[in-house]
Amino acid sequence: MLAFGEEARYRLRLADGFLRGAGEDLNLCRWRSCVDNSQLAAENAAKVVLALLGPELIYPLLFSVALFRKIASLIMSHYLLSG
Repeated sequence: MLAFGEEARYRLRLADGFLRGAGEDLNLCRWRSCVDNSQLAAENAAKVVLALLGPELIYPLLFSVALFRKIASLIMSHYLLSG
């Protein structure tokens, strides 16, 4: 089992790869593949946050939908601004 820091780095590499793939798909008008890669990038980016928070902070967050939506929004804003 990966430690939380290792898990976060692994998921970040995955998210970056999927995001790059989505960009390539977008440029080549491969819409379905672009959506697939975008979704995988978002999912793995969210898992980075969860891995960094650790289990003691994750469980209370599961009950706070508003906070989770805010975190997701911040992640997406980061990717939109850096891309």
